[in-house]
Amino acid sequence: IFNPQVVVIGGGVIGAGQQLLGPARDEVADRALPPSRDDVRIVAAHFGVEAGMVGAAVLALESLARRQETEA
Repeated sequence: IFNPQVVVIGGGVIGAGQQLLGPARDEVADRALPPSRDDVRIVAAHFGVEAGMVGAAVLALESLARRQETEA
């Protein structure tokens, strides 16, 4: 949280695209301290507005797999 290499933004807000990402990048450039501000990338989630659902599905599958391992 103190020195991320990448900040990924997803979910419904990413529908704004560059209208959100551009100002976010500008704020980081204005407020963050070097060298972190020079190294961090702010990007849209690969799955865009579906990112939350994909993440929830992955968590559910991992939970199911753990449960099956303990029952076996």
